[in-house]
Amino acid sequence: MNSFKTKSALDSRGKIQPLPTAADLYFHFSAATRFFQPLSIHRAESWNGPTPDLSHERILRLEGPRSFLCMVRTQPRLEKILAETVDRGMIDSLPSCFDRLVLEMGKGLAQQLVGTSSPEGDSFSLKPSSPRYWPPREPDALCRIWVGTLPVEVRFWRIAGNRSN
Repeated sequence: MNSFKTKSALDSRGKIQPLPTAADLYFHFSAATRFFQPLSIHRAESWNGPTPDLSHERILRLEGPRSFLCMVRTQPRLEKILAETVDRGMIDSLPSCFDRLVLEMGKGLAQQLVGTSSPEGDSFSLKPSSPRYWPPREPDALCRIWVGTLPVEVRFWRIAGNRSN
């Protein structure tokens, strides 16, 4: 787990850009919850006891010169809680509140890595996922979060542009 290490990668101009840390993932996840009121959120260093069921999973991919994958997984019950607490005046018509949460988190990560939440020439794709779709290596950053009593895990991988993983 890379919770407290800072890694870096070269951007398209050859400039070193720091990769997100676990603290960055937590920050962007927390910021994305602004559409949902009120949610109790705190970071967990690890899961106490057996690994919880985290079968409700989305993977967000930013394609372009600064590509990354961000996987967010939790329990299916979080979707219902998000739907009950959403601020309808602030959210558009995405069919899933969980999808909106993951997409907003991805925009924050893109802002950190690229300097804009909608990088020109880059595009987001969001889809259901499972561990078999993850890159075959450890993530560059990993963060575990509690939303109330529900566990959430966020994994981040920097990937080469225009590759399939």
